[in-house]
Amino acid sequence: MASSSTSAELVYEYQPTTPAGTAEASPYVVAIPLPGYEVQFIEWKVPPGPQGNLGWRLLYSKALVIPQNGTWIITDNEAGRWELDKLPVSGDWYFQSYNTGSYPHTVYIRFLLNPLADTSDDDLGLIVPASIPSADIPLTSNVFELF
Repeated sequence: MASSSTSAELVYEYQPTTPAGTAEASPYVVAIPLPGYEVQFIEWKVPPGPQGNLGWRLLYSKALVIPQNGTWIITDNEAGRWELDKLPVSGDWYFQSYNTGSYPHTVYIRFLLNPLADTSDDDLGLIVPASIPSADIPLTSNVFELF
């Protein structure tokens, strides 16, 4: 259960850049380290440029979380904010993507976190893919303007 509908105590930001020519069959995977707080919101932005060549999604403990239907988020020059409820609370998150274009593309992601309010074992609705490649590529937290 979300602690607050309008604020967050911690903000973590990541800018994973998917290399050009990354096939959907062997996607780019980057760990997103977060503390054991509740993820209340996820804000994201894809700048102009991918033109349908970039697909991305978010995993938790190597299980698909967003989008829940097992596909990819494919967009160009768009931003969004997801208010979340009853998602996992440890820091075992991953960004997974492909990029069939000729140029690298970056997705800007901001996680807004609050202390744990409810730690019950509710059904999380995770989809466990057969195999997700791992990557040991660290990301840095940098400030960016979402809107």
